Amino acid sequence: MDGFMEKIIFRKIIFFVFGVSFSVLSFSHLVYSQSGWIAQTVNAAKSFNDVFFINSNTGWAVGDTALVFKTTNGGINWVSQYVNRTGVKLFSVRFINPNTGFAAGSPSTGILVDTYFFKTTNGGMNWNCTYSESGHIYFRSIFPIDENIIYAAMEGSTGYHLTGGIYVSTNGGSNFTELVSRGEGSTLYFINANTGWACTYYADDTGMSEGCIMQTTDAGFNWTVQYADSLTISTQFHKIQFLDLNTGYAIGSYHRGTRLFKTSDGGANWVIKEYSHDMNKAMFFLNPSAGWIGGMCSSDSVCLSYTSDGGAAWNPQKTNFNEAVQSIYFIDKLTGWMALSCNNILKTVTGGIK
Repeated sequence: MDGFMEKIIFRKIIFFVFGVSFSVLSFSHLVYSQSGWIAQTVNAAKSFNDVFFINSNTGWAVGDTALVFKTTNGGINWVSQYVNRTGVKLFSVRFINPNTGFAAGSPSTGILVDTYFFKTTNGGMNWNCTYSESGHIYFRSIFPIDENIIYAAMEGSTGYHLTGGIYVSTNGGSNFTELVSRGEGSTLYFINANTGWACTYYADDTGMSEGCIMQTTDAGFNWTVQYADSLTISTQFHKIQFLDLNTGYAIGSYHRGTRLFKTSDGGANWVIKEYSHDMNKAMFFLNPSAGWIGGMCSSDSVCLSYTSDGGAAWNPQKTNFNEAVQSIYFIDKLTGWMALSCNNILKTVTGGIK
């Protein structure tokens, strides 16, 4: 491994029991000088779609298999957890505490889609399917507020028309109610129980398409459109994230490349930066200055970049890489993970810097 050095220390420990002494030989690992992004050992067979950590040790990852993978030692080891639905692709996983969490996804079954929502109350030892439905839409992204209230972005299609929208459950995932329909729902983020943002994308057989950012301040009952594409440029949003009531970011693709959106006033105004390729789809900001974007890569491009000035400039951290970055998650300025399309997870303890 690049920048990795390991030292094993042996210790002789002497015990005294009832006046008789005996010794055992123990050993421990000291791992240091770890830099950049280091591959973790995950026994997965398909690509990952999402990774989430509740603290520096405990996290979960999901992907194109009916398994949730959990670690309790920061990613050194991962244990698989079965959700009891064969062929399910899981797109999103979130926990509200070390015990209670949710995962959602769907397998494709011809023209119809079977979508599933799962819940655990024991850290993933058991996953229960609380909601399932056959139709034309499926879960793409979930955002739980607490054990009962879960918001979800759902997407699908009927013919050439993209359908779906933003939904909410108020009973822990037993059922979901549509809040807004403006094409497919792709990503959403809530800063508190009342205030959140969501992205949608609409396209039909006439060639009309539109990307949209909406905000709610009353727990989803009403939504205000803060940004909508013009008829000549449409954005397919992949990720939105807010750091507080004012500062937020969104990333999406359009026909000429990648668009990065930033707001400093809660979404009333958005500053847009455009890039000449559409490879970046994953995004995570730790604070208004520090953030990462990632995605596809080719021989002459970057699959992961870092900013320290709020997106004004980006510094490459991974180049000439064979796999796509699907999801990025950090818990502090040094420690983070990214999920890849090659059934692997990378970790950094240096903020990605070698």
